[in-house]
Amino acid sequence: MSNSCLKKVLCIIPASCLIAFPGYSAAEDGLSLGLGVAYSKSVYKDYDENVVPLPLVNYDNNVFFVHGLSAGAYLYQDEWNVVQASVSYYAQSFDPDDANNSQMKLLDKRDGTAMGSIAYTYRSPFGNITSSLAIDILDETDGGMLASAQYNYPIPFTQQLVVIPEAGITYTNSDLNQHYYGVSASESARSGLTAYNPGSAITPYFGVTLKYSVSDTLGAFISSRYQMQPDEVQDSPMVASSHSVLTTAGISYQF
Repeated sequence: MSNSCLKKVLCIIPASCLIAFPGYSAAEDGLSLGLGVAYSKSVYKDYDENVVPLPLVNYDNNVFFVHGLSAGAYLYQDEWNVVQASVSYYAQSFDPDDANNSQMKLLDKRDGTAMGSIAYTYRSPFGNITSSLAIDILDETDGGMLASAQYNYPIPFTQQLVVIPEAGITYTNSDLNQHYYGVSASESARSGLTAYNPGSAITPYFGVTLKYSVSDTLGAFISSRYQMQPDEVQDSPMVASSHSVLTTAGISYQF
C-alpha cells in the first residue's frame, strides 16, 4: 500500500481524544491484531474516493496503550473516571499530485503531524463522555490546536452484538485550518484560486459502530462516521463537499 494512498484514506478521520480508527475499543485489555478495510470520501475538490486495506493493532495493559494511530499512558483511572495522555498521528493531509484538478495541482503540499493530547473520560451506565485537548508537537501547522467532546453509548443487542452510537464536536483553531484549507497569496497567484485565510471552526460529527464477537478470541466490526463541515471549511476554494465520510470494517484476534 503506497503512502499517498494511505494518506488519502486517513485525511478525513475526525480528531478525537484518540486519533484512531473507528471500531477500536480502548476498554479491551491485552493484544489484538487484525486486518480491516477503509472507505473514504474526501472534502477536497476532485480527490478520489478510496478503498484500502489496513492493518489493525490494539494493545492495552491498563498502564500503557496503543490504539490505532495513538499511543500513550493512563494517568488515572477508576470505575467512573479515566485520564490519559497520548501522542497521536494526525492523519489529515493534502498532496497536489493526488488531485484531479489543474488548479489544485499547483497548491502546496500539506503534511500530517503528531499531536500531543490529554483526555478525560467519564464512564457511567448512561454512556461515556470524553473531552480532550491536543496540540501539534511537530509544529507542522504553526501552532495547530484542537479540542473535542464526544458522547457514546454501547448498546448490547445480544451476547455477541454491541451497537455503539456516538456524537461529538471538534474545535480547530485558525492555525490548523489555515494549514489544511487555507490558500496563500503566492498559491493564489500561481493557481488562480482565490486566496483564503480561515478562522477557527467547530465541526459536529456522528457515527455508529457494530461489534460482533464471533468467539472468545475472534471479533468483527463495521463502523461509519459522518462529519459535517463548518462554513470556515466549506468556504475554502480547496473544498467541494459539505461533509466527509469514513467507513471501516475488519476482523481482529484477541491474544
